[in-house]
Amino acid sequence: MSAEVLGTALDWVLSGSPAAPSPGPSRHALPGPRTLLGSELDERGPRSGLERSHRILARLTQRGDERIELAERANRFRPRTWV
Repeated sequence: MSAEVLGTALDWVLSGSPAAPSPGPSRHALPGPRTLLGSELDERGPRSGLERSHRILARLTQRGDERIELAERANRFRPRTWV
């Protein structure tokens, strides 16, 4: 369920919808928490949560082909990093 929710959150953020507003008073600030299932509401947060969720699912599955597919999904959602 968390993968579904975080996937929808990622779609929402990537669509250009307003993400978490910057801290501090503002008349344009959205009320409520700025996290979802422990992930910040920016592109990196849902990506990290999706990667984590898919890796957990991969560890729990019995079938090898399912495990590989879930690991590949986790890699696709992994936040971009510069090394």
